[in-house]
Amino acid sequence: MDKYAFSNTQFNVHKTNEYFNNGYDFLLEKWNNNPRFKNYIITLSDDEMKLVNAVATKRFCNNRMLGRDGGYMDREILGTSGEYAVLKYLSENGFNVSFDRFNESIDVKLSYTDDCDAELQYNNQNYRLEVKTTEKPLNAKLIVPKNQYKSKNHSDVYILVCKLADNIFCIKGFAKHSDFTEDYSLRSPGYSIHEKCLAEKITYII
Repeated sequence: MDKYAFSNTQFNVHKTNEYFNNGYDFLLEKWNNNPRFKNYIITLSDDEMKLVNAVATKRFCNNRMLGRDGGYMDREILGTSGEYAVLKYLSENGFNVSFDRFNESIDVKLSYTDDCDAELQYNNQNYRLEVKTTEKPLNAKLIVPKNQYKSKNHSDVYILVCKLADNIFCIKGFAKHSDFTEDYSLRSPGYSIHEKCLAEKITYII
């Protein structure tokens, strides 16, 4: 079978059963009442989810066209959703963040390179942002592949997001480039920082 085929099996790989869905519901209710997380829960509208799915589909097809290993479609949707959730949060909270890279990522003619996900201007300084999204809501790591971390165009700020429902996400925290350490426990070479060590606010690190 073509590993990129949109089979039901592949689309169901990351779906959880009723037991785990109830766990996510419990966390969502708990975090909505938690001063640490309640302001970082982002809900995407139906129109926003349509946009996310359209961008994710186009990115996936572009990767195949360029001969890149795009992984599976559900992973593309997960990452794209997390990126949009962060952009929405920042823009709605007074930050001067650009949606340009998100929008441009659908254009294969631009030979889009994944060196960062967005750009933020704050106090007359420009920052490059990288968003990592996980379906693991607790005890997660913010992980950056070694080649991305070592790139001369590496990001300045890294953001960990977890998915709580198809359209609901929570920003777990922020890290700067120097916060990471090489993690030899990973299956592929990379750097990581545990979520408990992340900054609560982006303004703490920029």
